[in-house]
Amino acid sequence: MKAIFNDMCLFAPASLVDSRISWEEVDAFIVKATFINGGNKVSAELYFNEKGELVNFISNDRYK
Repeated sequence: MKAIFNDMCLFAPASLVDSRISWEEVDAFIVKATFINGGNKVSAELYFNEKGELVNFISNDRYK
């Protein structure tokens, strides 16, 4: 599930408007996103640079 969410962020950013994703601003360059799909849930911190480009994706969630 983590790999799917990472791919959504990198390759299909238009999919991130999905109602199954909730967003929390951490600071000016970091947001925390939580994606719930059925009984599966994954959270990640997305890091952006000054240009608004995604530069890192960190998730401590593991495959079940």
